[in-house]
Amino acid sequence: MSLHEKYITLSKYGLFNDEKIYGVDHITKNINQQFELRPYQKEAYVRFQHYLNEKQKNNTNTHLLFNMATGSGKTLVMAMFILDLYEKGYRNFLFFVNSINIVEKTKQNFINSSSSKYLFADKIMIDNKVVNIKTVDNFESVNQDDINICFTTIQGLSSTLTIEKENSITYDDFKDKKIVLLADEAHHLNSNTKSSKKELELLNSWEFLIMKVFNQNKENIFLEFTATVPQSEEVQKKYEDKRIYKYDLKEFRNDKFSKELKLIQTDASLEDKMLIACLMNYYRSKIASDNGLSIKPVILFKSETTKNSEINHQLFNNMIDDLNKKKIKTILDMDILSMLKKYIQNKNITTDSIITSLKHTFNDNHLINMNNEVEKNKNQLLVNSLEDTNNPISGIFAVEKLNEGWDVLNLYDIVRCYTTKTDSKETTREAQLIGRGARYYPFSINDNQDKYMRKYDNDLKNPLRILEVFYYHAQDESTYITNLTNSLVNEGLLDEKPKVEKIMKLKETFTNTDIYANGKILINDCIKKGNGIFNTKRFNELTSVRAPILLSQVRLNPQGKEIILLDNEYNTAINENTNIVNCKLSDLGSLIVRKALSKNKFYVYNDIKKMIPNLKSINEFITDYLSKIKIEFTCDIELSKIPSSVKLSLINDVLEKLELEIKKEFAEKEGSIFKEKLLSEIFKKEIIKLVETDKDDNRTRLENKDWYVYDTSFLTSEELNFERLFTKFIEKMEHKYNNIYLLRNERLFAIYNTKGKRFEPDFVIICSNADQTDGEILYQCFIEPKGEHLQDYDRWKENFLINDLSNELVIIEDRKYKLIGMPFYNRADENEFEKQLSEAYNLDNT
Repeated sequence: MSLHEKYITLSKYGLFNDEKIYGVDHITKNINQQFELRPYQKEAYVRFQHYLNEKQKNNTNTHLLFNMATGSGKTLVMAMFILDLYEKGYRNFLFFVNSINIVEKTKQNFINSSSSKYLFADKIMIDNKVVNIKTVDNFESVNQDDINICFTTIQGLSSTLTIEKENSITYDDFKDKKIVLLADEAHHLNSNTKSSKKELELLNSWEFLIMKVFNQNKENIFLEFTATVPQSEEVQKKYEDKRIYKYDLKEFRNDKFSKELKLIQTDASLEDKMLIACLMNYYRSKIASDNGLSIKPVILFKSETTKNSEINHQLFNNMIDDLNKKKIKTILDMDILSMLKKYIQNKNITTDSIITSLKHTFNDNHLINMNNEVEKNKNQLLVNSLEDTNNPISGIFAVEKLNEGWDVLNLYDIVRCYTTKTDSKETTREAQLIGRGARYYPFSINDNQDKYMRKYDNDLKNPLRILEVFYYHAQDESTYITNLTNSLVNEGLLDEKPKVEKIMKLKETFTNTDIYANGKILINDCIKKGNGIFNTKRFNELTSVRAPILLSQVRLNPQGKEIILLDNEYNTAINENTNIVNCKLSDLGSLIVRKALSKNKFYVYNDIKKMIPNLKSINEFITDYLSKIKIEFTCDIELSKIPSSVKLSLINDVLEKLELEIKKEFAEKEGSIFKEKLLSEIFKKEIIKLVETDKDDNRTRLENKDWYVYDTSFLTSEELNFERLFTKFIEKMEHKYNNIYLLRNERLFAIYNTKGKRFEPDFVIICSNADQTDGEILYQCFIEPKGEHLQDYDRWKENFLINDLSNELVIIEDRKYKLIGMPFYNRADENEFEKQLSEAYNLDNT
């Protein structure tokens, strides 16, 4: 069994379930708060933790491969590992890759705190100490309290190690120091494994060089990251005991973390293809703006040669300059732009207004030609920061320079500016470029949406769907399209079995009922703990509960000029004159407190007011909130004699610790209480979803059953088995209950557990009691069919259903509800499930 297969098995048994993740807290505090860790990134981390624990038992070295999709956040995973390994005693990290552009981009991510893609918190705190990240040329004389990262290319590292230079890395650097080697785009490191060259040639290869570095010290750790592992038998065998995680593009896309892809095949001229992309860009911007989203979509115009790229750039400029009403109206009549045309009509937007907008958005100052060697450094920075609000670029002209290592989220269109027929090898390169455009731009319209995932797969008519689809514009040529489609399928960007749009409608026998028009369903929301809002009481509760963390310990030297801030486990012997001081923060002086606040950008009034809406001033924050915080510290002199500079340091220490606790408080989420929502608001009369062309629907089984509300469904085998069981079970229910309906949840609603984890149960049964002697009770039962292979991994969902939905009456105004949560349904345990379902409804189970 390969290492990957072993961890798949462990994962299926729930070992890496979110509920069992350990050690992540100290990571999340030090990762930039704008980057929310996704489940697969957490799993990569926990697999790594598990492996390290096993390694300690076996006393073996650590060489692992993380085979993760383009766009899945491999660099963020590296940042997590850096923080974790620092805590484990590692201080020196060697990052290398084959491209200087990727080196510079990663430097921005790891070192430049002003970059929008900086991955770490403004202040990294590990073991109550501030940790700095430093870029170094070698590991001699580095500060062992810092995270020291040497960034290089494989080529540069090879040159450095083979040709000795002053202040450069040598093999000796790796003998007496334990190093973490981080290799990005690691598929380039297999020259020896794949090669049949002579031994002398292999000694000069990148793969040999890296392995020689790795083997200098048995405590070294070598972590490889790539989206693509070469398929050769030798390479696959090499990674059998090293590939710990495989999360490929297909899985990434199926989990809804990428944009969907749509090929636009047309015989239109190149100018018309360009204009179609520009109009789609215009529509996308409008939809984003209408919904309060600041998304600036970008188009890539890909050419075959540098010369052609320059020609196409000029062709585009001419097309924009010559825009006129007739041209716009002609293009708007194309089917692909039907939604834009309807939007323009509904909003009464004039053609002149569209032309003005396009001329502004795509003027030449907002375009980049990546083939311009004079501006290449400036342009590289611009294409690596396209999402920034102050980045004006809306169009890019390129040939091959963006095919690898380019991180961009707001690329929505690629226009292929040539019609040359290509072979499968070329279309594979095109597919890999398209994969960069498929990265999802995170957004959400409300707190219940996961901003990192697609939301409208089952709501294809929703205008916001256009923010989740990437378009590739190419010529309509059968051989080329066949080759490209095959390459896209191989990359995981398209389904092997094409999907078609299917319409599901609610039956009139349901929509004509009062239950549909006025009936309610109980669901809850995901909220920040305490609603993400502080009042005086809540703030005092936080600081009281966290008091041990907020306490500081201070010692002064005999001259009273130096301060040493220590954690609460400080137990060094102190002299007889040492005082233990108990006081409030205000006792250190309000002016000093105000000065400390002014130096910490977390405590800006406008930001604090978001947490405390009734706050009237920063002075009120000091007097009503901060001043009451109790602190305790040891001091060699009396409080009144402590220098102001020392008091300032002490207050800074408290404020920094408080900041971490507030961030933690606001980061934690929970499920709210269940509230009423109209059935007619949740269950739409018509749903359009994408379904595999060869997948039969269940119309014949369900169309004549009034209790099933949709006219058709597309169910898994377990869901079909449950539907078969319910067909029999409802006969027992009808003796005791009225208005019984089974509603399929087509991603229409979610419920949230006590930790705010999202769950979309597959079915909900609604009904009311027939005997209403004590009044009407509305029953609502959540059902989740689950295959055996997924039961352990999703066990938290079952625990939620069983434990959090207590089968007790919920009274809202004058209406009575009873929520029921059932264990997973599985065909193998069907008899036990039916027994429990009968008990839940107080039915005779004979």
